[in-house]
Amino acid sequence: MALPTSGNEINFGALPDNRSSASKANISLKQESEFFAIGAVGPTGTSRANLNSEPYAISEFGGANYPNSVFSEVVAKLSTTTVGEYVDGETGARIYWDVDDGTTDNYTAGLKLVSDNSIVISETLDFDGSGATKYVTLGAIPNIAEATDKYYPFVTTGTYTNAVSSSIDHFDQIAGTTINAVSVQTLDASSETNAITFGLSTSAGTVTSRAWTFSNASNGDNSAISLGSSTSATPTVTYTGTGLFPVNLIQYGNPSTSRNNNSAAAINVDVRYNDAIDSLTIDDTTINVSSVDGSNNATFTCYSEGYDGTLTIGYDTNSSTGDTSYTNTTEAVDTLYQRESISKNFTISSAGTYYPKAHHGGSATVGSSFIVAPALAYSTTNDQTIDVGATQGMAASVSAGTNASVAITSSPNIGGGTNSATMTPGSNNGRYTISYAGTADYLPNNVNNQTDILTVRPKIDSLTPSPSTVYGLGSYTSGYTPTGVSTTNTTVTAVTTGTISGTGYSWTKPSGTPVGGGGTGDSTVTMNFSGASGTKTFNLTVSGHAIGSVDTTSTQASANVTYVAYTQQNITSVTPTSGDYRRGATSITVGWTSINVALVDIYLMANNTSYTTNIQQANAYDSLTSANTSEGRSYSAAIVDVGRSNVGRYNVRVQDAADTLPSTTAVSTINVLDTAPTTPGAFQDTAGGYNTSLVMSWAASSYVYQYILEKSDGDSDGSYNTTLATQTGTSYNLTAGSTSTYGPFYYRVRAKNFAQDGLTTEYSNYNTARRFLIYPTLTTSKNQITPSSATITTAGSVSFSTPQPATDNVSKYVYSTNSHCSITNSTQGDGSSVISHTTAVLTSTSVGTKTINLTVSGLSGQNNISGGSATITVNYAPEVTLVSVTGATPTWYTSTSLTVNTGWQGFALNTVADNLQIKLFNSSNNQVGSTQTIYGNSIGQGSAGGTANYNHTWGTISGVATGYYFKSIAYDDENQASYEATSATFDIDGVSSYTVYGQEIFWNAGIIGYDTLISAADTTADGSNTNITETLYAITGTLADGVVLYDDEDLEPAHKFDGNYKYFKAGSYCFKIKGDTLPRGEIDDIRSIVP
Repeated sequence: MALPTSGNEINFGALPDNRSSASKANISLKQESEFFAIGAVGPTGTSRANLNSEPYAISEFGGANYPNSVFSEVVAKLSTTTVGEYVDGETGARIYWDVDDGTTDNYTAGLKLVSDNSIVISETLDFDGSGATKYVTLGAIPNIAEATDKYYPFVTTGTYTNAVSSSIDHFDQIAGTTINAVSVQTLDASSETNAITFGLSTSAGTVTSRAWTFSNASNGDNSAISLGSSTSATPTVTYTGTGLFPVNLIQYGNPSTSRNNNSAAAINVDVRYNDAIDSLTIDDTTINVSSVDGSNNATFTCYSEGYDGTLTIGYDTNSSTGDTSYTNTTEAVDTLYQRESISKNFTISSAGTYYPKAHHGGSATVGSSFIVAPALAYSTTNDQTIDVGATQGMAASVSAGTNASVAITSSPNIGGGTNSATMTPGSNNGRYTISYAGTADYLPNNVNNQTDILTVRPKIDSLTPSPSTVYGLGSYTSGYTPTGVSTTNTTVTAVTTGTISGTGYSWTKPSGTPVGGGGTGDSTVTMNFSGASGTKTFNLTVSGHAIGSVDTTSTQASANVTYVAYTQQNITSVTPTSGDYRRGATSITVGWTSINVALVDIYLMANNTSYTTNIQQANAYDSLTSANTSEGRSYSAAIVDVGRSNVGRYNVRVQDAADTLPSTTAVSTINVLDTAPTTPGAFQDTAGGYNTSLVMSWAASSYVYQYILEKSDGDSDGSYNTTLATQTGTSYNLTAGSTSTYGPFYYRVRAKNFAQDGLTTEYSNYNTARRFLIYPTLTTSKNQITPSSATITTAGSVSFSTPQPATDNVSKYVYSTNSHCSITNSTQGDGSSVISHTTAVLTSTSVGTKTINLTVSGLSGQNNISGGSATITVNYAPEVTLVSVTGATPTWYTSTSLTVNTGWQGFALNTVADNLQIKLFNSSNNQVGSTQTIYGNSIGQGSAGGTANYNHTWGTISGVATGYYFKSIAYDDENQASYEATSATFDIDGVSSYTVYGQEIFWNAGIIGYDTLISAADTTADGSNTNITETLYAITGTLADGVVLYDDEDLEPAHKFDGNYKYFKAGSYCFKIKGDTLPRGEIDDIRSIVP
């Protein structure tokens, strides 16, 4: 707590106690004054700095509380981040503190100068709680001088209770960052550069670093910068080209770049073109007036640079730069940073000498002079070509010139005139020169002479082939070249007009074989052809001259010859495409259609080489009458004998005998059949029965490939659906089954010829059928005894079904045993005829091993054959035989622990898969409580042939009721079955508890009674005894004379309460409890303590 206020007594020891000092030795009043001066604040909120100066009076400590258990942990933060400094003007400053044991208080928190503890800035907070962290948000940090450990955070309640933190720093805010101005830069060409060194100024704060950013211009020509960024105070940047280049600067100070920075206003470095007009030109230095060249006959171009305003461009009759009054047009330009190309059209109608001019606002720029003048101009007919016998008009068309005319002459002379003339060469072919002489007014363009050439050609009157259609061998698939044909020739003849020189024939011949002519002196050419069919074109030009020395050439004449290549060999439509032909006997007629095939071979081609092979039918048979003509041909003869192994399906093939191609096969097959078989002979064995087996044989037939032996479906010569064998031999072995009689059956045989490759087999008639019967042999490995089970119970039975493997000729079965058991149907049959077995059944009322024997007799003298023996184990029938319940006392209570005894027979409970479930049911047959399960591996008793029992401690039953019973359910995993039984019903009596009051002798723990009823009613202990209680139990829920009380809820006689004939209290009753052996625990003389 705080020190006493002024006027109350303060001792020296209270000062270190208030600071929680560990020592009171050598107390210094001056030192204590300095300690308390650090944080103490008076009731008015003024500083307690006077404690830090003389006289260091103890009276000055009044109301101070240095330990300050109310609040602590003063922390300076910026928002929620702890800081060790603030910056001029910074907002978001907070002072945090922990309220440890506060009451209703007004807190003042802020910053104090280290130099004189005066308050720099503070805020207040009203908080009436404790156990919380609180803060105030200060206003903007004042602009004061920068210094290390400038001030410290404090918190006070204004009652001398305060807390402070360590001193923190103060930094000046960087301010007034300015980039020094840069003058406008100029250049004449965009490839020029300007190097600029930048400067800056700052009005406040200590700069720790800076960042310059230099950007390229977006509005100039060829703009580029040498430097993108810098941290220097005076960076130098070289600028290429024109444009406005942005410059930015930001400066940083302590404590961090994010908390103390200042950006300068951005500037642009302005680089411009000098004012200029470049490349002033005209598109042609000599032009015609507009009446000749048309409108816009002059185009002037220039480049404007470094000017924002109006550009004037045009032409003048003088070259003076000071004369800016001329024929012109204007265009607005802004070319300070980007030069602009200007192009303007003018129409000049007067001849003369002119100068291009252009200007911005001052003197004009003057270009080179140009001339505008009329010129004599005309066009001619140009060079022409005609055939002999034709005429040609030649003319001159004047397009420019004054009083112009053109004289036309020819050499050699074939005509002439002024401005036009007609040339008539007749039949004299050659080259003629046509001359034009043009004259007009005005120099220097008043003379214009030109020449043309007229070419007169010889003429081809006709070009005729004979014959116009020829034949030859073309290009063929290998093997398909026509046979029996020949090649034909054609001759082409030319008829001409005009003079032809001795070597004046120029033939262009198609691809083919020359036969004659076709040279430069030949008027005919003869050829034949090969390859693909088509039109063969002959071209011819002739040349020569009747005048002059230069040959002229005719137009080309053409003649077409139809060339037909012989059709590639082909064979189609081969027949026959169906039919049956017996090998070597039946006549076959083969037909086909062929073209350009001289001779053919005929083959029978195997349809499936897995069965047949190819066989030739005919060799080099005539197949051609007319060349290049599709011809139908035929051939007839007996079909070749292909042999038995080659019967089957064939396709008829016709092919070129010369080289096998072409080769065409009929689209469908013919059938070449085997010879027909005859009926087999009679069976060689007597009809009837045979033991074990019979080799049955028959007489052979002719032309047979195989015999088919068939067996009747039953004992009649009727239906046959079983083929016993398909074979080449004439005998077959009939054998009885292991256990069954084979027969009686009828047998028959027929013969068949050979067929394959999809052909149908041909069959003979059957021989006469014969009946045979084959009996099986009885042995000790057959008809063996077959019990249904090797193990039964006294409640079950074993059935003996038909002995296995059973033969079908048994006439008697006899079952016998020397064991104590009984067998029904033990003797079956009398041995005279075959019988069907009737099931025999064994039962036994005694457990143990039983042995049963069987003998079997059959037909054909086989008697008393052993049928084996069977050993049967008889076990008890599985069941739960007993469920009984026992308790520790004759009468059972809710406290009585019960044991359930379960007895069973015929199975074992000895594995974890076996279990015994015991369930408790009430008189309504509803289960009470949970099932208690005991697993077989815990029981480990019982067997299939024995009995067993198991005692299970159930425990107590909490409900008082009559008609309870237990159900025991035993599950035997081996039999996959459950067996159950229930106990007799029984009753559970209730147990009531009572809190009984008595007294206790202090040296002997345990309850004793009171000597009188009054003491018991008032529970007044004798002497130094103390009152205690004990819980006693009784069968009844109502206390009365004769009720016996027990000190254990099991109510066993040994637990009767010995009251020693003293008085006790329970509820609203007082009573005596007897002692001794027989009456012990019995209530006597019970009284109500309530009037």
